[in-house]
Amino acid sequence: MNNMQRLVDAIDESARIERSRYHLTLGMLISELELVPTDFEVWFQGGGTKIGWGQFPGKLLSYRGYYSDLAFTPVNREVKAGDFTMTETTPLWVAEWGDASDIAVVDFKPRAYSNASVLVLRELN
Repeated sequence: MNNMQRLVDAIDESARIERSRYHLTLGMLISELELVPTDFEVWFQGGGTKIGWGQFPGKLLSYRGYYSDLAFTPVNREVKAGDFTMTETTPLWVAEWGDASDIAVVDFKPRAYSNASVLVLRELN
């Protein structure tokens, strides 16, 4: 690996760490989900005008804004991303494939309702 690539990698890692300070990360979500009954649903809450109340997390994919981060696709009730290793500190987003939505997953409420948990979203821009 040349020095320029090392510099780019260091900048990317620094930015990922900064995002993980205000995002719910993959590791945080996994830890929280381990405490929730397996028959609970998970819904989105928040997200401005781009994500509707009652939508659910769908497939996981690389986030268009930062390919090293993860995004849930929003689904109703009924990519080329390169090679990245997702770890417990990987920030989470909600976005359609190919969209840099600026909707961050910022919190998880494991028992927000009697039968459901909630991923709390925040539109960053």
